[in-house]
Amino acid sequence: MERQNNQLATKQPAKKKIGFFSSMMIVMGSSIGAGIFFKSEEVLNNSRGNLILAIFCWIMASIAVISMAIALVEIAGNKKDNLSLVSWNRLFNSRWIAQASKNFMAYITLPLTFFYMPIYVVMTLQDGIGAIANKNASAFNFGTSYDWVIWLAITTLMGLYFLTIPSLFSKIGNIHNVIVLSVKFIPLIFIMIIGIVLAISGKGGADNIKITSFEKFDDIKIGAGLIRYNHLGGFIGIFISIGSIFFAYDGFYIAAGMQTEMKKPEKTSWALSLGLIIITIFYILIAISMSINGGSFSSMLQYIQSLLGQKVGRIIFGLINIAIAIGVMGVINGFSMWMPRYIESLLAEGELPFWEKFISKLNPNRPTVGVIYSVIIGLGSNIIFTIIGATLYISTNNDYLKYTDGMARLYSFTDLIANWVTVFTFVFIAFAILGAIKNRKNQKIKIKQKVKFFSLFAYITVFFVSLSMLALILIPIIDLFMTIGFDHNSYMHWKNATYSQAHQFFIGLVVGRTMLVVMLIIFHVIVFASDPIQNCFHKQKYGSIEKFHQHRNLILQKYPSPYTQT
Repeated sequence: MERQNNQLATKQPAKKKIGFFSSMMIVMGSSIGAGIFFKSEEVLNNSRGNLILAIFCWIMASIAVISMAIALVEIAGNKKDNLSLVSWNRLFNSRWIAQASKNFMAYITLPLTFFYMPIYVVMTLQDGIGAIANKNASAFNFGTSYDWVIWLAITTLMGLYFLTIPSLFSKIGNIHNVIVLSVKFIPLIFIMIIGIVLAISGKGGADNIKITSFEKFDDIKIGAGLIRYNHLGGFIGIFISIGSIFFAYDGFYIAAGMQTEMKKPEKTSWALSLGLIIITIFYILIAISMSINGGSFSSMLQYIQSLLGQKVGRIIFGLINIAIAIGVMGVINGFSMWMPRYIESLLAEGELPFWEKFISKLNPNRPTVGVIYSVIIGLGSNIIFTIIGATLYISTNNDYLKYTDGMARLYSFTDLIANWVTVFTFVFIAFAILGAIKNRKNQKIKIKQKVKFFSLFAYITVFFVSLSMLALILIPIIDLFMTIGFDHNSYMHWKNATYSQAHQFFIGLVVGRTMLVVMLIIFHVIVFASDPIQNCFHKQKYGSIEKFHQHRNLILQKYPSPYTQT
């Protein structure tokens, strides 16, 4: 998750080459984040509560990630700048794909990162503060019907701080990184150890786990989605789980470009592989620890209290949650230090609106223009998506109801959005890998360092990413059509509800699933239709696309990019 810490855009002086062990640490440092805490339970639920299937999903996802990392070694070393996957697609793919990846990073990744990351901070803070402050260790709430509005104000201020202070004053951002680094491994180690201790002591939830059986199917008559329905849903759930697991690894691909910094570049693949294998083992142990003790760290509270005592258990639980929140803030901090410079890199190439007005004011050392863009886009989207999630979506996880109804809706919506952003990112990386496969055949681009068995790793990557993306696209659409099968009488019978309650649930179900499909369409329109729309505008204003390019090139020659790396 912490890809951003390795992407500062300022030119660096010649550095001492890094060794094998150091490079492996870079891989682990850029990959290990807080994603495991938010996705372990989701993977278990998608696996119908079966621990073996959940572990299988983690292993399959890790194979996909390791294959992608090794394939990227051949790609990333050919382009060294601040644009990562955008540059890779420019090099190996058509302008259409490259522009789509640019639109995705600028108009989807930036806005939604500053939506879902602060929300995850709030979730862990609610658990942490509540455990310490409340004798019953209940989640912290403000006690109003509109708690989500108060939390929205807090996440907005959080985003404003991180998008301005660390971005403009890198020393403060680096201090944040040191603080985060000192605490982010504490929750990981604690959960892994406490899970094993709980299992050995018999005070955990190991007796409740399913090894050979699965949770019973839910009926579409009471609002079940495809994943919860029949064997087909269980099979598709595997690829949804893989997409969720990608979120826990998000950031590893930045390390793929480090071979130019290594003493022995030919060992880059080994460094990536071993680093990611170690992370995978670590993640699986943590996932097992949480899965056998309630599914998530939040659900482990009662087991920790049974082992350590009520008061000590809830205080430790609270402190670990606060440490997790600090870890997520570290991700926001790193992203904040990178994104304004990424924005300015695009402005320096005339690739974003109003670039002509700001091209002479770009500064990698203090990216004020990039910060302004980031604040407008990031905070604006945070407000819009929070309102949508808290008021229009439905709660898909009953455990979230302890945070109040509005926050339960918002957290369910956040889980989905986070998965979409990560899988979309991996899709564009897969596009770059597909382009590199074609390049192996036509040899149009000279590769600095070829990777053995590149085609094998490349096709494994494309296979898993494609199926994950396909599942994420199809399930919201299928779930919407499945609302036709909803039966008020069945819901009233199984949920012991009145007709009014059943009808209210049905309306919420239809609105939530419809909104989800609409959001999916908007995603694709923003990513793939933005460039054609801009071309129409340029054609109308300048007479033709060629004349616009001539106009832009004249200005770019006058103001060379301060982000160009030699």
